[in-house]
Amino acid sequence: ADQSAPAETAATAETAAPAEPEPAEVVPIDFETLWETCPDAYAWIRIEGTQVDYPVCQMVEGDQSFYLNHRADKVAECAGAIYSENYNTRDFTDPMTVLYGHDMSNGSMFQNLHFYEDRAFFDDNREVLIYLPDKVLHYRIFAAYNTDDNHLLLNNDFEDEIIFYRYLQKVL
Repeated sequence: ADQSAPAETAATAETAAPAEPEPAEVVPIDFETLWETCPDAYAWIRIEGTQVDYPVCQMVEGDQSFYLNHRADKVAECAGAIYSENYNTRDFTDPMTVLYGHDMSNGSMFQNLHFYEDRAFFDDNREVLIYLPDKVLHYRIFAAYNTDDNHLLLNNDFEDEIIFYRYLQKVL
């Protein structure tokens, strides 16, 4: 008697059922409505475990620090808005994207980033969500540190892989 195992058939591209495409992740921000009052908003940042849940703005031209002291709806206010400068693209494809926001004593804007000084909080709250009009980006926090006001993008060419690597080694 033949005791060999039954022949297994391998699925090929011709015989395999087509894979179901994964559904796109739902973007919970209504950008069309947001743009009615905040025309320079191009993204939204949310960090679980913090109060960080804001639009991200960028002036295409003009004063790149405008949102330092203006809300996303362009109303003057000392808390400002979360923003990037036009040294960065709006699609988060640069090697380094810098988002600016105040450390407000009332816990708003980026003040809650100080929570990352606590190792347990750091370990339990590692994800940053960036919502764009057409997709959701997931980032994992790998370092948190205080820094000065040295302009990272003007003083470092992060397109140069060696400079980028050295910077990452420094913050780790």
